[in-house]
Amino acid sequence: MVEVADFNSDLGNFVVLPEKIAIAPGASVEADPMVSRLGVSETEIPVTVRLRLEGKSDQQILTLKVVKEPAPVAPAPMNPVSTQETPNPQSR
Repeated sequence: MVEVADFNSDLGNFVVLPEKIAIAPGASVEADPMVSRLGVSETEIPVTVRLRLEGKSDQQILTLKVVKEPAPVAPAPMNPVSTQETPNPQSR
């Protein structure tokens, strides 16, 4: 089990959950999402990560790049509403 001891960036110092993660050799895993209330103003964010395994620690600085996804397109209406008035046959 690998423990994420530190996860620090300009957006804040985060607690990674779960605290300990099982990683098989050659595999990758994802922790629970982390949210910052500071917002992202840069296109790259350096993150210092310190991992601990069997009493030994390793620290790395990772550069996260902001990827902007296009805004979702609204679906077309099922029954378009006509903007023309329908004549009232009783008004004649």
